[in-house]
Amino acid sequence: MPFETATALLLMGQALSTVELPPPPPPPPGARPAKVLTVEPEGPSSKDEPEPNDVGPAPVLPPRPDLDGEVSRHGEGFFFRQSVGVAFGALTLTTPMLDGSEVETDMEAGVLNHELLLGGSPLRGLNLGARFSFAIAPGPAVVGESAIQPDVGKLTFLMGTGFIDVYPVPEEGFHIFGAGGMSIVNYAESLGAKEFVGAAWSLGVGYDFWVTTQWSVGFSTRIDGIWAPGSDPDTSTTGDELPTLEALMPGLQMTITYSSGS
Repeated sequence: MPFETATALLLMGQALSTVELPPPPPPPPGARPAKVLTVEPEGPSSKDEPEPNDVGPAPVLPPRPDLDGEVSRHGEGFFFRQSVGVAFGALTLTTPMLDGSEVETDMEAGVLNHELLLGGSPLRGLNLGARFSFAIAPGPAVVGESAIQPDVGKLTFLMGTGFIDVYPVPEEGFHIFGAGGMSIVNYAESLGAKEFVGAAWSLGVGYDFWVTTQWSVGFSTRIDGIWAPGSDPDTSTTGDELPTLEALMPGLQMTITYSSGS
């Protein structure tokens, strides 16, 4: 009997498997389709992985000094400087005598000066041009004993020279100055004026403090030198040889500078 029962159940199951079930009813009008939930495997997301050509943001490079207007100074362009200052003048007047000897008269004076520089910058940090300088010593005093005691009321100096002004680091303010050219000295005495024409030179250093990318104010310390023989035969005491005036004038100047280079 157990065998017959098992056989009957098997035949019944086969009969049920051949019965077709009706299809599910359609969804009602306006119904939203059912969402199918999927579970992603755990692990790093492909979205977080960089693309093969994705190397991240480009690095930010510092601006080049010759391209950034905030630091580009003393480039190629127009150069201008004006200065006023004071100096100490040590002067020597050498006068030839009839017996062939020379008498030297030493003088000292306070000096007020003003100068103008006009030029250009062919290279960054290098400025070349013309310098025009005016200085006056209102009351020079004779120092020590001398066979000649000139009654000097005023000395006036005019200098026209070329100049070179170098900024070793163009973005900074330190600079080195040099000049050479011509000088004219007017020597005013109570009996009249005498004139000396000769050479002039200058050496100095300075520092500028930048106000804008093109304007700066600063100071400089400089020594001016002059060697000038008399230009008028009336200044001679021998009829042949002319007196000579030499001057050294170390001083301090306040400056204002403009450089259009960029």
